[in-house]
Amino acid sequence: MIADLTRSAWVRLPLVLAVALALQMSVATELRPFGVAPDLMLLLAVCGGLAAGQERGAVAGFVIGVAFDLQLQTPFGLSALVYALTAFGLGYLRLGIERSGWLVRSLAVTGASAVAVVAYALLGSLFGMTDVVDLGLVTIALVVAVVNGLLTPIAYPLMRWTLTAGERVPV
Repeated sequence: MIADLTRSAWVRLPLVLAVALALQMSVATELRPFGVAPDLMLLLAVCGGLAAGQERGAVAGFVIGVAFDLQLQTPFGLSALVYALTAFGLGYLRLGIERSGWLVRSLAVTGASAVAVVAYALLGSLFGMTDVVDLGLVTIALVVAVVNGLLTPIAYPLMRWTLTAGERVPV
């Protein structure tokens, strides 16, 4: 019976999300290369778009972002918006990226993560967040992008398993 439940992507996603959120709020906040906390939630959203396509990836990115927004003291919905848009964008480009192998996938996640961090800061400044667009943004974008690129070989198969749930997804 439990095996039947875990065949659904929408049962798998909350399970993976709960573990990832716990890791984000405990381990990732303590490991701060160059004073920057990695963004594991962004990694899941981006890999979700890459693994499952633009529509399913955008929905997963939105759900992941809302869960993360509930933990943050930033404008509610900002992470959800940025994660959904980033997952949609990478999901749109996924066919060419998936066929190219793990290195191109990691580079795509790296680039998308950097763009998402900058977009988050720019949108945040529109919604009243002060001092988010400064020289430190470059360091934040680089650290988040590099960490996400390095973790792509783990996160991509996880999100493919999570969101496709045994379906044949065109590659």
